Amino acid sequence: MTRKMSAGAKWSSTVGGRASHAHGRNGGHKVPSALSGYTGRWLLAACLVGVAVAALFPTTSTADAQASSTVYLDAIGDAGDAPDVARVTIRPVKGGLAVDVTLAEPTRLGPYGWILFGIDTDRNPYTGAGRGDELLLFVNGEGATFTRWRGGEFSPDFAHRDVQAAFSGTDLAFVLSWADIGARSFIFSVATLREDADLAPGFGIATYPRARPARAPAHRRRHALRSGRFFRRR
Repeated sequence: MTRKMSAGAKWSSTVGGRASHAHGRNGGHKVPSALSGYTGRWLLAACLVGVAVAALFPTTSTADAQASSTVYLDAIGDAGDAPDVARVTIRPVKGGLAVDVTLAEPTRLGPYGWILFGIDTDRNPYTGAGRGDELLLFVNGEGATFTRWRGGEFSPDFAHRDVQAAFSGTDLAFVLSWADIGARSFIFSVATLREDADLAPGFGIATYPRARPARAPAHRRRHALRSGRFFRRR
């Protein structure tokens, strides 16, 4: 049965994990065919402008309670009439990852405002849809639908763990299981859509976990110290 929510600013739901092969639903609502053009445009844009850009503007929280959270910032004021993404926060929880997409201001999604979260589970742009996403969570003011790329389209008709999602008007929060993601590192994208679109973070592509910068070899660090690059004797 299709799960419909109020078109207001706030809702919460659980996208059930038992797929219904008879109706092609999984506890959310069907992916509307009218969205397919927007989805393709978003995926193509992310492919063109973001394939060489990963984890733009990420910072890591310093609070003890959020020490394992990774925060990806996005520019504000670039979304037109689409929901404006300010940041994406990902943190590990028991059995999976908790994701929070924070908007720049309170937003009423309604039936035509969308937030999409795509995951390229194998980090291969030549598999999956568009630039490589195998999983895609569709969210609007009526609820959430969790889909997998299969048979040339995103379908909600597949077995998966429950996806608990809630939208407060400024934050979309949900949890994905490691079993459904199928990988400990992946590429992800966020897009919001109405008449306009916002890609996040940055140009719409990032990696989790954040890649750590390579450390200089020991002999180079010793040379830098001796040459006075790190400090100068007074």
